[in-house]
Amino acid sequence: MLTIKQCRELLQQNEKELTDQEIIIIRDWLMSLADIAIEITENKRIKK
Repeated sequence: MLTIKQCRELLQQNEKELTDQEIIIIRDWLMSLADIAIEITENKRIKK
């Protein structure tokens, strides 16, 4: 899992425009989205 510092760098938020809590929410949402994308890809591969 990415740290808050790593997320800030990726989001280019070094000047703290977003709070740590907002960064955590964004990170967790993106991780959930990635899990869904992986699951869909795996299901498509199994069905072939």
